[in-house]
Amino acid sequence: MGSYETMAQMRLDPLLNSRIQSCVIQQAQTKPDSPFVEAIKTNSMSVVGLFVPLMTTDQIFSDAYEQDGNDGVTDQMILAGVQANWDGVESMWRRANQPVMAPRMTA
Repeated sequence: MGSYETMAQMRLDPLLNSRIQSCVIQQAQTKPDSPFVEAIKTNSMSVVGLFVPLMTTDQIFSDAYEQDGNDGVTDQMILAGVQANWDGVESMWRRANQPVMAPRMTA
């Protein structure tokens, strides 16, 4: 398994992050309109930030990156990672962005 150092390097790698961002934006174009998809289209970096930690801690990604750097992580791996994590990231995003209701006061 890739080391924590490798995982940290991946999270800070601007090219890898840009590649993940490009994939997320491309995948958003194939999805039905929703608040999550709109958030990707208007503020993609904040949403991509939810995908990156999940993907960079995946053993397949970290092993590939540890062996060959950015060249080891293929576009197919990125696409598969985005698709595999889409529903989970959307669920996290929805929970974090739902309105907070004030508690009801009773007499």
